[in-house]
Amino acid sequence: MRQTEGNLAFYAVLTGLVTLIFMMLALVIFDGNGNGVGLSAFGEHDTTTTSTTATSSTTALTTTTTTTATTTKKPAQTTTEIHYQFAKNLITTTTVQTTTSAPPPKPPKDNEQGRWFLRLVNQNFSLSADFAPGNLAYVGGYPVDSRIEADLVAMINTAQAEGIYLVIVSAYRDYYLQAQLFSDQVASQRPYYDTEEEAEAAAATVVARPGTSEHQTGLAIDFNSLAVPFDQSAEYRWLREHGAEYGFIERYFDGSMPITGVVYEPWHWRYVTPEHAAAIKAQGCTLEEYAG
Repeated sequence: MRQTEGNLAFYAVLTGLVTLIFMMLALVIFDGNGNGVGLSAFGEHDTTTTSTTATSSTTALTTTTTTTATTTKKPAQTTTEIHYQFAKNLITTTTVQTTTSAPPPKPPKDNEQGRWFLRLVNQNFSLSADFAPGNLAYVGGYPVDSRIEADLVAMINTAQAEGIYLVIVSAYRDYYLQAQLFSDQVASQRPYYDTEEEAEAAAATVVARPGTSEHQTGLAIDFNSLAVPFDQSAEYRWLREHGAEYGFIERYFDGSMPITGVVYEPWHWRYVTPEHAAAIKAQGCTLEEYAG
């Protein structure tokens, strides 16, 4: 009997202890509002922190990788850089855009006799970068020195009345456009020469260096035929016969390269006034020989 009572007392104490333990656990696991808070003691909050840290590390890695890729990628060259990076520093800047206009034109300085129409422009007599005709007129959509407009229009209209169509493909070009064209030509010559100087010299026989092109004066016109090479065209034959009547000479005729330094260009015609064009045609000479 005493053993039974003793056992009952033991179990009562044990049950009380177990109940007390569960109550303590409940206080640890839940706050007063029934929200679980005590699991941090068992490491689950640490697991969350670890996960956040891992996420942050991943984000940082991604950002670093992206930044590195952006930084190490070589920027594409602008059109201006491609065109103006050539020897001799003909153009000293690589930031000017090709669409940027040339500096405001200044009135042309005529020679001492005031004979603007005989201005000699070549590799020995160059123009400054800011040189431009005082006034421009547009003929066939192309700018020319306004002082040649009347004769040029009369020549084109007369030729058309005779079934000859003189198509203008180039006229006034400023210094910067000429620099671009020359740079392109130098690039096309490089594969054929050992040095940059040789490539430039060859290019200069085809495309004038900036400042040495008659096109910058607004007095030179390039014509083209719609059907055949220009020197085989009816347009060329008509100009050979009648061009001087309107003040134009064939500037770089066949065989003139030793004097002009420019290859044969039957399409390139230069205005010098009808009076001087007739004299040059009669003498069969170059402008260098006539006005030099």
